Amino acid sequence: MNRAFALPAALVCTAAAGFAGLAHADTGSPIGIGAVLDGRYQDGTRAFSELEDGFGLGHTELSFFGNIDERFRGVLTTVIESAHDETELELEEAFVEAIGLGTGLNVRAGRMLSGFGYLNGRHLHEDDFSDRPAVYRAYLGGHYYDNGIAANLVMPTEKFFSISLEAFDGEKLAASGTSVADIDTVNAWGGQVEFGADAGQSGSWQVGLSLLENDNGMTTEHSLEHHDEHGEEHEDEHVSEHEHAHDHGPEVTGGRLTGIDFTWKWAPDGNAKNRNLTLSAEYLRLDDLLDETLSAVPGAPKHLDGWYLSAAYQFSPRWTVGLRYGEVETYHGHIHHDEHGIEGHYDTDETTETDLSLAWHPSHFSTVRATYTRQEQRIHGNTSDENIFVLQYVMSLGAHGAHTY
Repeated sequence: MNRAFALPAALVCTAAAGFAGLAHADTGSPIGIGAVLDGRYQDGTRAFSELEDGFGLGHTELSFFGNIDERFRGVLTTVIESAHDETELELEEAFVEAIGLGTGLNVRAGRMLSGFGYLNGRHLHEDDFSDRPAVYRAYLGGHYYDNGIAANLVMPTEKFFSISLEAFDGEKLAASGTSVADIDTVNAWGGQVEFGADAGQSGSWQVGLSLLENDNGMTTEHSLEHHDEHGEEHEDEHVSEHEHAHDHGPEVTGGRLTGIDFTWKWAPDGNAKNRNLTLSAEYLRLDDLLDETLSAVPGAPKHLDGWYLSAAYQFSPRWTVGLRYGEVETYHGHIHHDEHGIEGHYDTDETTETDLSLAWHPSHFSTVRATYTRQEQRIHGNTSDENIFVLQYVMSLGAHGAHTY
């Protein structure tokens, strides 16, 4: 199972020094070494997130990448986070990539970020806000990465058009209560279609369609029985899914996740150095949540959905302001077995967030960002509000890859 594990700070430093020595080894080409330092102070509790109040580490990365030979390149990215009084080291990327295949074809194998949607294939430090939208945190655990294989083909057309296919182990997307023995070898699979074009000299746009099939994402009567076998008489799905998220998994799961995204970018005459504007929106829908038996329980949801709309405007070379609004549906259920079978009820919950950010970036490699979030939740029919303030720095050291569109 893919698990984060606690590491003393001294061991992290020792490991980093050892990896750095690889740069002097006899390889086909030099190894690029880079780090992204993400530190923050947070006041307030954000839904579907492990980040706590006070000072802490966000998504701090240590990366190694380079060409292996004329046919392959490799990438290794580790992530260091502090959560719940522990320092965790997680392997986010470890893949080989075939290069020089021609015809616009790209193939990766190993551990990698899924290409689902507009944001998931990007590293968190590329974002214009301190955290991913609520719909990403609830349905993808913030950003979904896994072991598998992926292929991307950029078509030889006048306008941009690409097709991607991917297949993953998908264990972290398994529904709560699913036994390890029940998890399929290839659990998650899907693909993306993206197309876009320029709009005059100053604008460009891109549209994406995404699909992620999750063979073990549906919560079943059997998974509840699996919990009962371990001494749990009742199953509260909202609580169990939240505990599942500690393994960097989603808050809720389903058998199918679909999405559509749209991005429009503007910069005077195409020069984004001094001024630029990015507008983006995504809609995600989660289907096949419960099996036939659980779907008959009162209040059982048929599907869930969520969306966000964001704007980021760099109004000077060193300052960017961002505004984002989003909504997401989740659910909870209180289910138990008795002599009549399964009894209980389900309720659908809703979370809305409004984010306002101001970022100062004296260079391409450094950002200091302040984010204010107004969060509203309706759970068990009750409404609660939360004001969240985050002061964050994101600093890049050494080499790092180019950012995506």
